[in-house]
Parts: sequence; structure tokens; C-alpha cells
Amino acid sequence: MTHALQSKQTAFSSGLGALLMKFIVHPVLRRFGFRRVLVVNAVLSSAFIFAPDTFTAQTPYLWTVALLFLGGICWSLQFTSINAMSFPEVDDTRMSSASSFDAVLQQLSGSIGNTIAEFGLRAMQMILGGPEIDVSYFPVANDT
Repeated sequence: MTHALQSKQTAFSSGLGALLMKFIVHPVLRRFGFRRVLVVNAVLSSAFIFAPDTFTAQTPYLWTVALLFLGGICWSLQFTSINAMSFPEVDDTRMSSASSFDAVLQQLSGSIGNTIAEFGLRAMQMILGGPEIDVSYFPVANDT
């Protein structure tokens, strides 16, 4: 198997987990309730965010794919549950507009976060006097 194919399959595993969760999120929420799901799943989602930090060149490929797949499931469950709670008092006639507005706000907040991160990187570049952004600006990633 080529490295490119493995890379794509690895990235795909998280998305596949997220997609599969969309089909079972409602029964999970009905069975366990929003509060329990959100609290327990917040811990699980956090663990899966940090899981890739444990990957090395010796990490088995299937283990990597499995962790990312499970992470995709947890992240999807968390975001879907939170989004479902976003509009409890919106009536059905306004739900489409509310959903669209929420999607725009999510995209806007992501853009703002990226902009703030870019300002931080450019500030580090100016402070350290480098000609371009360098790996030394990321000490945690640089240690591996």
C-alpha cells in the first residue's frame, strides 16, 4: 500500500466514524439523555483529541485508523448533541433560518480563530526576527 493511500485512508477513518454516528445519535441521546452523553463524551472526545500525540513511526497502522475512527464517532456525537440543543425554542417554521444562521456563525467563528492563530504566528515571526514561519515556533511539535 502506498503512503498516499494510507494517508487518505487514515484521514477518511475519522470522517467515516463521524458519518456513522449521525445514524445512531438519536437513539443514544434518547437512551442516556443529553446531560450524561455530553459529560461522558466530552471526556472521551478530549482523550481522542490527544490520541494522535501518542502515534510514532512504530504505531500499527490499524491502531491509528481505529483510534481516529473512534475519535470521529465521539466528536460527531458531541457536536451533534450540542447542535441539537441550540434551538429548543425555535418553531418548525423558523428552524431552516435558525440552522442556516447557526452554520454561518460556526464558519465565522472558525475563520476568526484561524485569523487569531495567524496573528500569533506572525507576531512570533516578528519577535524572533525570522524570515518565515519556522518549526521552532511550535516547541511541542519540534520535540518529537
